Amino acid sequence: MLSYKTVLAILLVIVALLLAANIYTHASKKRPVEVIPAPALIIGDPNAKVTLVEYGDFHCSSCGEFFRLIEPQIRQSYIDEGKVKIEYRVYPWVSSDSVRAGLAAYCAGDQGKFTLYHDELYRMQGAEDSMVFTAVHLKQLAGQLGLDATAFSACYDSGRYAAKVNHGVAEAQAMGINATPTFLIGGRRVVGAQSFATFKALIDAQL
Repeated sequence: MLSYKTVLAILLVIVALLLAANIYTHASKKRPVEVIPAPALIIGDPNAKVTLVEYGDFHCSSCGEFFRLIEPQIRQSYIDEGKVKIEYRVYPWVSSDSVRAGLAAYCAGDQGKFTLYHDELYRMQGAEDSMVFTAVHLKQLAGQLGLDATAFSACYDSGRYAAKVNHGVAEAQAMGINATPTFLIGGRRVVGAQSFATFKALIDAQL
């Protein structure tokens, strides 16, 4: 006959096995966070031969510098000619303002107005420690730019693209990208608001 201690030990083992099986069952049912498909944030002709990928933050001062000083030259020389497109990837790291602006950019993209909204965000970005991208201002901006304000607000308030923004951050970090703006052109990486000549050389090599 088994002793009381032996029986107790057997019961404890059985309970442990049942708990482990239950934990495994629940774990196996967990699914990764769904990343809702989002429109690509494109500046220029989607069919352009060369793609310049930009990992940017709307509250990043260096990104603002690129927008003001370098991007206009790229647009005039290549994007307006249909040769190059910029694929903007939201990488918000500066502040919560950055996240809100990134979400708003995707909502503007829903209406085919990303470029228009992108440009205005950089014009109004202010200092990195300022909080200009509040929900109220982002929604007002949509209306001022002629977007469907109701649809924009519904998109923004739902947090529809929150997982997409987080996924963009994880993607960049997995690639070892830890600064904005960072650009990818034909497999080459450019970090920071480099000179137009730097971008020109890499773009021309792809044409």
